[in-house]
Amino acid sequence: MNQAKLDRMAKSVRTGGKHSMRRKRKVVKRTNNAGDQKLNNVIKRLNANPIGQIDEINMFKADGTVIHFQQPSLKASIPSNTFVISGTGEDKSLQELLPGIIGQLGPEMMNNLRKLAEMQGFGGADGDAGDVPDLDAADDDVPALEEE
Repeated sequence: MNQAKLDRMAKSVRTGGKHSMRRKRKVVKRTNNAGDQKLNNVIKRLNANPIGQIDEINMFKADGTVIHFQQPSLKASIPSNTFVISGTGEDKSLQELLPGIIGQLGPEMMNNLRKLAEMQGFGGADGDAGDVPDLDAADDDVPALEEE
């Protein structure tokens, strides 16, 4: 080995200034596993149990968009009211998920659905009912009860 090569090698392993010690070996830090390991330890402390056979999870936002998880991994700790969802979440609009998501909508989201229907032109504010029958007219055919 020549002196120039030794100088280059010495510069790559020096941690401090000119008179500091050289490292014996270079330590490679692994940050990816450390975060996952800490998270798994917290989940174990909460006694979260995996819940299987979940096809999709939809989380509704206040602005009318939906966070949609397809084939997620779900762990739940009921006593601590904690749920852990693992998977890739996609931000989608309500229109993209509409045919299959109506059963999951709550009363607060029904107002957003009405606004969406009005914007698309499916009746609503103008009062045009179209082919919907009048249910009040059908109630007139019922005879009144007689007391004896």
